[in-house]
Amino acid sequence: MTNDDVKRHIATLRQPQTKAALRKKEDNLRYLADVIGTALVNIGPDSPLCVEFSEELIGGGNRGKLRRGKAASGNEITEVPILRRRVKKPCPLRAIEIYSKLLGHFEPDRVEIEAGPKTLLSIKERAAQVSSALIRKYESGQ
Repeated sequence: MTNDDVKRHIATLRQPQTKAALRKKEDNLRYLADVIGTALVNIGPDSPLCVEFSEELIGGGNRGKLRRGKAASGNEITEVPILRRRVKKPCPLRAIEIYSKLLGHFEPDRVEIEAGPKTLLSIKERAAQVSSALIRKYESGQ
């Protein structure tokens, strides 16, 4: 690893893997964004978001529970055929959670401070003052 030619060659070999890994994360984010933002009415049987899809005709001489057409209640015979469609897609709340994790929203906020000898000495002096004040406070019973 001390040879520059070897380092460059290793970096060249790793480059396609790095691009593939980044592309995969972008694809995942795009898919999760689609799950979050796509309404059920926009999902058909050929959609990549469709987990389950079914259609059935109800009404038109059959008893149904939907209130449509000239039927006064949901249990009466309707004259107009009705198409009932059931569509299931991945859970949007779970998609929001995974999307947020991929973007690092659950990571704690970090602040890096570069401290030189002066700063460290100042912190040490302040810590000594605080500890002596605490000792005095608890010795006096307050």
